[in-house]
Amino acid sequence: MIEPIFPLELVSYPGETVNLHIFEPRYRQMMQECHDDESSFVIVPYMDGKIMPYGTRMILSQIVKTYEDGKMDVTVKGLKKVRLTDVVNPVEGKLYAGAVTAAVDDDPISDAFKNDQIHALVLRFQELIKADKTIIVGRTFKVYDLAQKIGLSAEQKYELLTTHSEKERQDYVIQHLQHIIPMIKQIEDAKARIQMNGHFPSYGGKSLDF
Repeated sequence: MIEPIFPLELVSYPGETVNLHIFEPRYRQMMQECHDDESSFVIVPYMDGKIMPYGTRMILSQIVKTYEDGKMDVTVKGLKKVRLTDVVNPVEGKLYAGAVTAAVDDDPISDAFKNDQIHALVLRFQELIKADKTIIVGRTFKVYDLAQKIGLSAEQKYELLTTHSEKERQDYVIQHLQHIIPMIKQIEDAKARIQMNGHFPSYGGKSLDF
């Protein structure tokens, strides 16, 4: 069976909600068919000028708005990780490309101690970047729930997608946060020093001018 594919310069995950602005005719056709048939499609990362072999099967949750020229704002949600085994471009009789896909076996079992580690690290990360929104709530979460919010590069996000064990994903995120938090701390400390260097205190009621 050939599934519609939507190559994008982003990585999406199972369980993730993504907002998309659809303007190309081929993807407008795809979204309309997904709406009419209640069918799915696959968001595939497009990196370094090529379609990557792993993607996420998505379902159309809502057409939020349809514009007069046919463009759409839609909300989609990730269902399952898949591997592309063959790409067809375009699908016969369609404007869009498609692919033969295979389901990916994924071990969902997590380690509670590692989740506690991640929880503490994310709270520290959030404190340093002064995040307006809470990145993580409680300790019952999956790595994919926070992967878009912890400073991973596109390549790292894809590597996480291709990791098929939740415990391995936990290790990956712990290592990333343990690496990036000291770097952010150094940057914030440098900012504070720069700000202090621009401030001259008063001594004995007089300002010291230089």
